[in-house]
Amino acid sequence: MKKSVSPVAQKAALHPRNRHRGGYDFAALVAACPLLDPFVRPTPAGTPSVDFTSPAAVTQLNRALLLHDYGLRHWDIPAGFL
Repeated sequence: MKKSVSPVAQKAALHPRNRHRGGYDFAALVAACPLLDPFVRPTPAGTPSVDFTSPAAVTQLNRALLLHDYGLRHWDIPAGFL
């Protein structure tokens, strides 16, 4: 049986210098990459997130992070590689 880890504990386990340790700024990410917008949904707690089991959502989140945080103009990855 897998041990369940709370989202708070998961974030605390991130590297101290991880810029996303406090969560993602989805408004800024969607502004940088509008393709992310259809995948952003509220969690049961009411905070925005994406379905991390969805390859399409994770692809768009990664695209948005790279565009927003690193100023890339274009990023793509072939289907099935993420």
